[in-house]
Amino acid sequence: MIGLREKLLSGPERDEPDATALHRRFQASVDSATGLFNELREEKNYYNDDHDLLSVRMELRPTASLSDGGYRVGPIMMGRTDEPVSSASRAMFEGFERYSLSLYEKDRLVHASPKRLAEQLRAFIDVDLFADVRRPVDRDSLFRWVAGLDLATGAEVLVPAQAVYVPYAFADGEQELREPLTTGAASGLAWPHTLTRALHEIVERDATMLLHYGGCAVRLIEPAHVLGPRMLAYTRAMQATDKSVTFAQVQTDLPAHVVVVVVEDPTGRSPAVCVGSGAAASIAAAAESALCEAAAFNRALRSRLAYGEQLLSRAPSAQPVTSGELRGYYWAQPERVGTLSWFDGAAVMPESAVTDAPIYEPAQLVDHLVSLPGGAIVVDCTPPDVRSFGVYCLKALVPALQPMHLDESCMIRTARLQERIVGSGSGSTTDKIGPHPFL
Repeated sequence: MIGLREKLLSGPERDEPDATALHRRFQASVDSATGLFNELREEKNYYNDDHDLLSVRMELRPTASLSDGGYRVGPIMMGRTDEPVSSASRAMFEGFERYSLSLYEKDRLVHASPKRLAEQLRAFIDVDLFADVRRPVDRDSLFRWVAGLDLATGAEVLVPAQAVYVPYAFADGEQELREPLTTGAASGLAWPHTLTRALHEIVERDATMLLHYGGCAVRLIEPAHVLGPRMLAYTRAMQATDKSVTFAQVQTDLPAHVVVVVVEDPTGRSPAVCVGSGAAASIAAAAESALCEAAAFNRALRSRLAYGEQLLSRAPSAQPVTSGELRGYYWAQPERVGTLSWFDGAAVMPESAVTDAPIYEPAQLVDHLVSLPGGAIVVDCTPPDVRSFGVYCLKALVPALQPMHLDESCMIRTARLQERIVGSGSGSTTDKIGPHPFL
């Protein structure tokens, strides 16, 4: 059987069409009565110190009536770049992703315990790989499963449905292995490129969690060494309003570049700390992605500070960070400026090191990930109405890598993070580190 690695290297979809050139095709999906999305529009009210990048807002229609999970209230996506059609495409493709992941029928899923699947000689990924290493899973516990493809062989393998679909409605008594999030999902116009983006997001989340909780090292980057003229101008404009903007490469052991961008504002005009991250085959692409994400979150947080304060007033005092909104509000407070210690003692990358940084091939990443415990799996979540636009939606899973969490009570410790904690001598707990700032 031809493995999916080979599909990355050959075939008619080796080159992905330009989504911006096909933007008119996708606009048919925007219709409050019959479309997938209620609206797609550029934001009009920019802040005085925040007008150099264009923001496009996308609102997904509720999907609860179409799914055994689904959204009761349609989520809002934001695309932010230096060009309007590109911003709209980013928002729209995230919308395709969210829509696709929210659709499933529980009767089409396999409902069984790991023990029963083993007795039936079914291929499945061990649920312990998705759970906290300190809390083994009962082998007789019932889970819902969905079929995916093993990236090493192309063979079918079952994975927990809760690791794929968002929002996910747990069955009665079904144990929550990890917080259901969209990490590892991507939509696009060519299967190999979509898969590569999905895998890069998993790598990004793993690296940023290891950075915050496991003491992963970084190297600082001069923005002029990785950004094009327009994105560099945006960075300089932020710095001109007394914000500090720090770029750093996370030293991951995976064949991809991961960059974090931290924007701190001591003036109180905008969120105190706003962080973006990106992973890509090249360091320049990772840096631009991280900057665009930081900019998008900065704008979104500014417009939702009052809502965050309202949520915080209703949250349990012992654990205030129980959602993405509260996490953003926590880091928006003025007292958070200067509290991140990631860059203490970090060296600056020489320009030559940035220029000579390798550009990784997708197959290098796949080959590395399939060698990890549990390997790498992809689930094709594309519903027919999304596929009619020529779009794929894939959800990739790499159980051994550290997942991100938004609810602090849902943080899990993988064997990978456990090794980092023990190796760094930081003790057996992450409680003293505090909530991470990623959204």
